[in-house]
Formats: sequence, structure tokens, C-alpha cells
Amino acid sequence: MKVCIFLFAVQTLWQVFQIGSDLWLSHWTGEKGGSYNQDETAYNVKVYSLLGAGAAVMVFVRSATVAIVGLRASRHLFDNMTLSLLKAPLRFFDANPIGRIVNRYGDDMSAVDFMIPFAFGGFLAMFFFTVCQLATAVYTMNFLGALIIPLVWMYVKIANFYLAPSREISRLWKVSSSPVLSHVTQSEEGVVIIRAFGAGTVDRMVTENFIRNDVNSKCWFSETVTQQWFQVRMQLIGSGVIFVVVSGLVYLRDYLSPGMVGLAFTTGPFRPKEVGDRLSLSRMPRGLDPPPSSSKTSSSATRKGAHPCSKDCPSTSATTRRSASSDAPAQASRA
Repeated sequence: MKVCIFLFAVQTLWQVFQIGSDLWLSHWTGEKGGSYNQDETAYNVKVYSLLGAGAAVMVFVRSATVAIVGLRASRHLFDNMTLSLLKAPLRFFDANPIGRIVNRYGDDMSAVDFMIPFAFGGFLAMFFFTVCQLATAVYTMNFLGALIIPLVWMYVKIANFYLAPSREISRLWKVSSSPVLSHVTQSEEGVVIIRAFGAGTVDRMVTENFIRNDVNSKCWFSETVTQQWFQVRMQLIGSGVIFVVVSGLVYLRDYLSPGMVGLAFTTGPFRPKEVGDRLSLSRMPRGLDPPPSSSKTSSSATRKGAHPCSKDCPSTSATTRRSASSDAPAQASRA
């Protein structure tokens, strides 16, 4: 709670310095008179520099705080997960393939270490930035107030339409990566036995690896396509808003000073690319989605040692049967 209050104060100060520097620059450029006054220029430069330096310091404090708190939370999660894994009974390792465990320690912990803290920090910064810049833009151009409600409705509508399929595709991507890791780990552990059965077995294992990688790549490509779909819609809406703002500035050119026009361009509240990046909230909890285990098929497959994604890998069941049948001659040869 203390960290949240501290971050809220830092973000507020950052926007105060940021908007203050923009307003001061607008006031500076809008001063009447063409005569050059060295004292006034030096004073304006000092004030503008101090406001910019204050904004930079607040950005550094916010980034450092998010990184430190995120690292502390990640270390706590990693220690608890490792302790639980060491105390887990043997049936846990029978029911969960080694690839799923490695995936939790690999990609998921990487997301907790890097993606989630920085995504949270970026989202927090963009939230404060959007609210404050929107208020400044409405103060500069009053007619923008009539566009806020329909614009927010459009953004929320598209974001809700995008969020559900994006989460499902992200979950499928994470789930389909576990069979790849399991197959690689099992192949490395049994490389001697695979080579002992000849080139046919080696080719079959290579083909199996290609199939599982293809399934994982399809899920990754689908996620990339959905993100691009969302960003294109955000950019189209943002471009429309920019067109309306610029048209309004041209129409009100006789009523606005050059400094206010520059401030309106600087504080354009809906920057298409940034909005498209920051509203992709499904990327934040992507590494925390649990694998599906509600169906009877997946639970029975898990008890047999197969992964719930075996339906996406056509040769998984065949490989399991062939591996089970190949264990008998291997054990006989050892005997």
C-alpha cells in the first residue's frame, strides 16, 4: 500500500512538471514584442530547464521503484515456488511433465522478472499521461470535451472485443510450448536409446519435434496477428481524433495564440501507437495463466504422463505408444 501511494505521488509530480514545462513554453513563445531581452530569456530558460529536470527525475524515480519492487516480488515468488517444488510428492512429477515445470521456471519467471513490472510501470505512466494530457487539451480546446464520451466508449468497446481472444491465444501459446520442452528434455535423456534403434527412430523424433514446434509457432503467429489487429484499430481512431483536432485549430486560428496552438499539438491526448501499446493489458498476466485441466480428457492424459496439448500434436499419442513398446526391448537388452 505504501508503494502504491508513493508511486501515485511520483506520477502526480511527474505530470505537474511535464504540463508545467509545456505551459511555460507556451507562455514563453506567446510573449508579445519582438525585442530580445537577455535577462528574460535566461530566466525563461532556467525555469523551463528546472521543470524538465524535475520531470526527468520523477521518471527515474518511478522506473527505479517499479524495477526494485518487481525484483523483490519475483524473488519472493521464485523462492516459494522452489520450496514448494522441493517439498512436492513424487506423484506431482508423475502427473506433470518435466517440460511444464521447466516452462514455469523459464518463460513464466522471465515474464514475472521483466515483462510484468515494466508493463505495469508503462501502463501506470500512460494512464496518468492520458488523463492529465486530456485535461490540458480540453482546457486548451473546449470543443474536445464533446468528443470524450464517444471516444472513450469506442476505445473500451474495441479493447473488450480484443481482450478475450487475445487471452485465449496467449494461453494456447504458453500451453503449446510445454510439449516442445518436454520432447527436447526426453530426447536428451534418452539419446543413447534413440540412436540404438537406428535412423528410423531418429527421423521420427526429429519429425515429432518439428510438428510440436509448428503448433507452437502457429499460436505465436496468431497472437501477433491479434495484436496488430488491435493496434491498427487504435491507430485509425487516433488518426481520426488528430484530424478533428487539427481541423478545429485551423478553424479557430483567429482566436488562439501561436503558443496555445503549439500546446494543443504537444498535448494531443490520443497518440495512436502509444495507446495501442498500453491498452494491450492481456500481455501483463499472460505468464500467469494456468494450463487447462477441466476436461476429463486432459486430466486422464495428465495421469498417463501426456500433456493436455497432445491434441494439437498429432503424433504425440503415437509416439507415447511406440515409446512404451520400445521400453521392453531396451529393458531386455539391459537384462
